[in-house]
Amino acid sequence: FPVTILIEKDTPVWREYKQLLLDGRKELKEKAATGRNDVEQMVGSASRLTLASLMPCSVFAAAFTSKSTGNWSSSGQTTWNEVGVPGSGDTVTISNGHTITQDSDVTVGATIVEGRMTQATGVTLTMQGSLTIGNGASKDGQFDFGPGATLALGSNNLVLNNCKLTSNASPSNWSTVTGTGAISTGAVYTAPKQDIDLSYNSFQNSGAITLAAAGTSGIFTNQIIIEHCSFNGTGTSNITFGTG
Repeated sequence: FPVTILIEKDTPVWREYKQLLLDGRKELKEKAATGRNDVEQMVGSASRLTLASLMPCSVFAAAFTSKSTGNWSSSGQTTWNEVGVPGSGDTVTISNGHTITQDSDVTVGATIVEGRMTQATGVTLTMQGSLTIGNGASKDGQFDFGPGATLALGSNNLVLNNCKLTSNASPSNWSTVTGTGAISTGAVYTAPKQDIDLSYNSFQNSGAITLAAAGTSGIFTNQIIIEHCSFNGTGTSNITFGTG
């Protein structure tokens, strides 16, 4: 009779199956069969198991946290706490003090930037959840748009807390924002720090864009600088400048 077995996260068997899916290796079936045999030996030979019943795809969604500065695509747990690299369905936290370079196209779930994330030239970041820059006291996040890079929000929001939002785009290589999600400034957790300095960005998203400087007290002077940017979205797009 069919049996469904739950495998504890972060065990050797769990990591083996996860790595197989992440790598997309051609020998998946062969390795899966080997892994299945190993599991059968662990639980006894009375039950016949199938890979589908053993490990549904949802099991492989993971919460990635950066361990050090490095490239997004670096596997082997050099950049990330988990095996492999963050991908579809995964959540990500870029820790304070770390700089992560997005060096290839990425699709990922909700992401919090407490350190710094910078896009390489021409890459696309496709969000399956919100992108939050800045996350509490002493966690002043920074996000750098890359030349020719794209931030595809979909229906998800870009939330700018205590943060710095900049652009490395150029007159001949603009960066682009697409989707229907909203872009807005949020909470400031420390002496006001909310700097937005954008140039050569094309905002093609149709969600509302609300940028409000949070005051000028403390050691930081908040500023919003937008130069050579275009706002081509349709629908409810609007920009509001003010103080919070």
